[in-house]
Amino acid sequence: FVVYIVVRVKMNPSLAPAASFTEYRGWEKFRPFFQYVVPLVSIFVIVVASMSAGWATPTESAAIGALFTILLAAAYRALTLQNLVLALRGTASISGMILFIILGATTFSQILSFSGASNGVVESISRLGLAPMGLIAAMMLMLI
Repeated sequence: FVVYIVVRVKMNPSLAPAASFTEYRGWEKFRPFFQYVVPLVSIFVIVVASMSAGWATPTESAAIGALFTILLAAAYRALTLQNLVLALRGTASISGMILFIILGATTFSQILSFSGASNGVVESISRLGLAPMGLIAAMMLMLI
């Protein structure tokens, strides 16, 4: 798709929107990098470094990352009550979806276990006589 767009624009430049370029000189060139990229990368570095160094567990590192993100949002003056409510609603929505997926998977596995269907599946697969890697490949194909 990208190749198609590039070819069409090369053939007919009027199809592309006009680009506005701002040329920066000196340290002004690096201002967007330090203003937008470095803070974002620092969140990842802090989270991964705190886990890798053994200072925090993954859950604690996630909390540190969330705290650092809130502090950055406050520094950028983007932490308004409306944005906070939107973020909390989105978090609650996604957490609820994940909870119901786990609930459904647990219920389904319990039903399969109590009905004896899982034993039947295990017996059927063991009768196939596949090598361990062949079995893993077959399972991967089913997931695709």
